[in-house]
Amino acid sequence: MPRVRPCSRRLSLAVLAACLSLGATMVAGGVAVGAEPVSGTTVGTAAGASAHPSLREILRESRQFNAREFRILAAQVVIDLFLEDESQSLAMLEDFIGKPVSIQAESSYSQEQFDIVLL
Repeated sequence: MPRVRPCSRRLSLAVLAACLSLGATMVAGGVAVGAEPVSGTTVGTAAGASAHPSLREILRESRQFNAREFRILAAQVVIDLFLEDESQSLAMLEDFIGKPVSIQAESSYSQEQFDIVLL
């Protein structure tokens, strides 16, 4: 029987990045769960969890621009999501891109609006 080796951290982060860039809404146990079809509706999310589109946007922008930090401007409800349910996804993204990502509430934004600021 072949010996199974645990995945390296680098491989795990690469898998996360690939899943986010392909539209996965959650990675659980190394398996991408759910996806966002072209229409933008989320399907197949486990327990209602979904990665916010801003995380995928930061991943794209980190490849295009050499910013020293990224900031997400979003509605308070989205910021609360990042502080609770999506905190692990945010931390994994920071580790993967090697840059800090801060979050800031904007009272005039609706739940669907967000901006990414390159610092």
